[in-house]
Amino acid sequence: MTATTKPLVFSPFKLSPHGRWGGIGPIVEATKLAEDLGFYSINMPEHIILPQDPNGPPLPDVWYDNFVLASNLAAVTTRIRFLLYVMIVPYHEPIVAAKQLATLDQVSDGRMICGIGVGWLGGELEALGVPHEERGAITDEYLEAMVALWTQGNASYRGSRVNFANMSFNPKCVQTPHIPLWIGGTGPAARRRSVALGDGWMPMSGALEDLEREVDAIQGMLAEAGRDPAAFNFSSSLAVGEPDSYTPHASASEHLAHRTARSTSRNYPWETEAVIDGVEEMREAGFNHIFVRLSWETPLDLMRGMEWFSSNVMPAFKTVAAPG
Repeated sequence: MTATTKPLVFSPFKLSPHGRWGGIGPIVEATKLAEDLGFYSINMPEHIILPQDPNGPPLPDVWYDNFVLASNLAAVTTRIRFLLYVMIVPYHEPIVAAKQLATLDQVSDGRMICGIGVGWLGGELEALGVPHEERGAITDEYLEAMVALWTQGNASYRGSRVNFANMSFNPKCVQTPHIPLWIGGTGPAARRRSVALGDGWMPMSGALEDLEREVDAIQGMLAEAGRDPAAFNFSSSLAVGEPDSYTPHASASEHLAHRTARSTSRNYPWETEAVIDGVEEMREAGFNHIFVRLSWETPLDLMRGMEWFSSNVMPAFKTVAAPG
């Protein structure tokens, strides 16, 4: 089953490390350029409060609120989507988060995608009052409650942490039945969550052959659950240029992933045919959304890389930029 028949879509950057941008202005300009060049989405990772180890490398301390920033970016664009990559669900009270996401979908005219994460950074989880061992169960319940609010007329939900009955909740999302939920992570819990609640799956890293086996497993589980695997989205990343070194510029999640990323990441030089071949391998493995990790140190570097990719690589593939 594996290989996707969906049109490929590309995301040219994620916002972290936020401190490298030098302010909101360059983020706005890069997002507008990404839209003009035909990219599908930008990726918006999340941290709220980061512990600092006095004996280790400092973690980046500049992190914008994604709900506010996405609203600002939606106001100056018309087509590009905003992928929360990922929203760490246990950090957010679910009724309030459902309202914020539905409003963002209204503000953007249906251009939001919510990537789902459970969180991993112990100090951050502790500071926000999230028990580490319960974060997966909390994520499941919060997602179920949000879906109830988005899809029921007068909504009701009963769980161990969230309860409401016969509640009015409007406006709903522009997208139906609700904002797409792309589940982050690998392994049994992520597969189960993807099939039960997700509209897509987005692993953070891994060898392509391992990820292809995960795609196969999820496709099989979707079919068994009576869902159409061809309607499901699979997202993964491909690096172009020299990847960032293990420095304080890297995001907190990248610090964790760095121990395995060197042996599993798909890194390609600035060579058209090599990158096209890499994208084709990912398509064959079942991925239709490609996050292109362009190497950059300044916003100008990034924007030049985006122009190169859109001119040299994207024409080789059937792509779609508009929501749908």
